[in-house]
Amino acid sequence: MQYAKGTSTNPNYAIRLTHTQNRDRMSAMNNIKNLLTERGKSIYWLHKQVGMSYQAVHKLVNAPAIPPGTTWGTLTRIAAALGVGVEELERHE
Repeated sequence: MQYAKGTSTNPNYAIRLTHTQNRDRMSAMNNIKNLLTERGKSIYWLHKQVGMSYQAVHKLVNAPAIPPGTTWGTLTRIAAALGVGVEELERHE
């Protein structure tokens, strides 16, 4: 199936793009736990740094992949606390 080049108004194009983005995101593994371990930091420390509840941070850190509903603001706060770029929060295998 082909789509009109450069038109994001085509609804099929938008659906296709979203499906591709979700597939790519699902293949990415959550790297936050590894980053915490490398730095000798705990989930408790991270929750204090980013201002989120301990339960929310624990769920995020222990998820196999970063959940699709995670906001950009949350990711940037976590990345800043860990001293890395947002792209380093996921690893692709």
